[in-house]
Amino acid sequence: IEAEVLWQSGDYPAAMSIINVLRGDVGLSAIATPSTRDSVFQILLHERFAETFMEGHRTNDLYRFNLVAAMVAAGDFNSPTVGGTSSANRTLKFPLTEQEALYNANIANEVSARCSPTL
Repeated sequence: IEAEVLWQSGDYPAAMSIINVLRGDVGLSAIATPSTRDSVFQILLHERFAETFMEGHRTNDLYRFNLVAAMVAAGDFNSPTVGGTSSANRTLKFPLTEQEALYNANIANEVSARCSPTL
């Protein structure tokens, strides 16, 4: 949150400093500070995803920044910090359980339907 505030104010080195401290705390190497607002934003978004993915906050971030449709359309969540690879058919959400599909008439009981997001 502090890094995001600094990013919003245009202090990219300070934002990256906070991100790098957090990365260092878990044994990851530091990332050099990019020169553009969008580059810092992409790193910030990726680091928030890495930090909060099991807490269910990723979608909130994507909605806050109006990125849901773009991310789903791209079909990929490349990492700017590790040089991610493209995978157009990658599942975008954790799949619902088979039990959820069995007891919810609105969900088709097939893996492709249980994994696909609806916009």
